Amino acid sequence: MKARAIVDDGSVPLNPYIEEYIAAIFFAAASTLRGVDDPKELEFVIHGDKLHITSDGTPVEFTGFAKVIVADTLIATLKHLKGVDTNRETRVVVTRS
Repeated sequence: MKARAIVDDGSVPLNPYIEEYIAAIFFAAASTLRGVDDPKELEFVIHGDKLHITSDGTPVEFTGFAKVIVADTLIATLKHLKGVDTNRETRVVVTRS
């Protein structure tokens, strides 16, 4: 799996370990949601405490506890990366080959 992080249309460099870690965590968090069935690409858009996910271009609808736990986990993971400010629009794209 590959991961890219983009803040306000600017790429955030990820070393190989962090890229693999981000890809695995984000993929695992989304793969348990309804509507995410063996995707080739997942896109996560985070702005503040808001999270939107698309699976192969289709929006993933999720609410309640799933929304809270997935958003909290992914936002907490990102906020410690150099170059990431979750108060600005941050996109993470995870692709599988």
